[in-house]
Amino acid sequence: EKHSSDQSCAHCHVRIDPLGFSLESFDAIGRFREKDSAGRTVDTLARLRDGTEFRGIDGLRNYLIETRREAVLHQ
Repeated sequence: EKHSSDQSCAHCHVRIDPLGFSLESFDAIGRFREKDSAGRTVDTLARLRDGTEFRGIDGLRNYLIETRREAVLHQ
């Protein structure tokens, strides 16, 4: 079931889903993959609500260090 289509869930999913998309190159148990279970190339592009885009775990790491460093350190 897609919780992001449920209005009570959508508010959070619009914020957290893009971060998860950047980690799509890892399967459910953390193994690296280039293709999903249907054989399609994994897309790791994350597009945040403010228009910021990054790709993959390296992009997520850079975003957190360079743009969200203070928020990460204070949580």
